Amino acid sequence: MRESVEHVMKVTTRPPVTMVEGAGYLTILTRIVIPLARPGLATVAVVVFIGIWNEFFFANLFTASLGNQNVQLALASFRSQFGFNVSGTLASATLIMLVPILAFLILQRQVVSGLTAGAAR
Repeated sequence: MRESVEHVMKVTTRPPVTMVEGAGYLTILTRIVIPLARPGLATVAVVVFIGIWNEFFFANLFTASLGNQNVQLALASFRSQFGFNVSGTLASATLIMLVPILAFLILQRQVVSGLTAGAAR
C-alpha cells in the first residue's frame, strides 16, 4: 500500500494543472487520486478480508455465546458427541471457501494491478 500511495503522491504533487483549470480539492480527490489508488486499496481490502475471514483462534478464544460464532467456529462445531457428518462438513467447507474466492475474482484486475505496481521501482 505504501508504494501505491507514493506513486499517487508523485503524480498528484506536480504543479497542480487541475487547480489552474478550475477543479477543486474534492474534484481532484474523486477524479484523480482515488482512481489512481484503487488498485492498491483493492489489494489491501482482499488480503485483509481473507485474513479476517480465516480467523479461528481469536474467534474461538473470545466468543462466549453460540449466537456470535463466525462460520469457521460453526464449521468446527458441526460434529456431535457420537459421530461426524462428513458430507455436511465438506458441503459447508465448500460454501465457506466460495466467499473469499468470489471476492478475489470480482476484484482480480485491481488486485493484480496493485501487486504489480508495488513491485516495480
